[in-house]
Formats: sequence, structure tokens, C-alpha cells
Amino acid sequence: RLFIVSVCDGIGGIFAACDSLKISFTGINCEADADLRQVVNKRWRQLSPSADAFKLDAKTIRKLLAASQASAVLFAAGPNCQPFSSLSGSAKGFDDPRANVVDECVRIRDICSAAAADRRLPFAWLLEEVASMSEEHRNAFSQKLGCEPVLIHAADFGWVHRPRLYWGIALESMRRRPWYDLFR
Repeated sequence: RLFIVSVCDGIGGIFAACDSLKISFTGINCEADADLRQVVNKRWRQLSPSADAFKLDAKTIRKLLAASQASAVLFAAGPNCQPFSSLSGSAKGFDDPRANVVDECVRIRDICSAAAADRRLPFAWLLEEVASMSEEHRNAFSQKLGCEPVLIHAADFGWVHRPRLYWGIALESMRRRPWYDLFR
């Protein structure tokens, strides 16, 4: 069973992916939009009630993880793209207040990593953002996240133009898990 902490996930993309792959999961969804939270809470009742990412703390994550009977932990995030998308013509990057959630993603990712380590569970994470961001913004993300992104284009899988950058890590021990291919 996978314990997922998802931030800025909209309508629950990571949970839908787990459903499609028949991966058992529980966890928590942090989404600012009330309508999207309602959709996710109604669809995936095994999730703890949605939380405000800015208020999610280590105590809450550790408590939910302990009760989850999980065998691995995944942190997933898709922060607001508006501050970084070059398509907007006025991308302010980290000067845009909506970009503050990126630092919260890093904070929550680190809490999840520590909680997984304390329980000796494998930990993996991924963060998705628009590929149209400037090199300056991409480098800032990489510095904050501690790794370089991979470009994945949805057109490689279907009829949609949606290039995205993904940052993340999957530990070697994940290779023995049925959901390892999610991270490759």
C-alpha cells in the first residue's frame, strides 16, 4: 500500500494514475481550490480530508503515515504554472505570490522523506511544472529541488500537446515494488 501526499494536484491526477495501475493507496491531498478538493474527497474516500499545504505539518503527516499501514511513501506536486509559463507573456516567476507554494512543496517533500526514513519505508517524489518556463526559472527549481528535470511530452502518449518538466527521485529499493515503473 502506497501513502501519497499530493500538493496542487487539481482533480487528483496522481490518485487516478494509481487507480489505473491498480495500486492500493491512501494519503492526503492538499489543493487550494475548494471545488477541486470536493471532487477529490468524493472520489477517493480513503484519503484524509484535504489540507492547506501551508498548514500541513510533520505531526499530521507522521500520524497519518503511522495509521496507513503503507509500505512506501510518495510525495507528488504540480504547483501553479501561471507564475512560470512563458505563454502568459508576463511570467513573474518567484516574484509572483502564487509561486510561494513551491517552497511549501520542498518543505512538505522533506517532511515526507524524514517520516518515511523514520519508519524505514522507501520514499519517492515527483514535481511537475510547465516546460515553457525560462531557463532562469528552471534553474531555480532545480536548485530548490536538488536535481535536474526530465522533459516528458504528453504527445508521446496521446493526442495532446502538453510538454512538462518533472523533477523527482526513486530510490533503488523501489525497483522491487510493483509501482516502480511510475518513477522511470
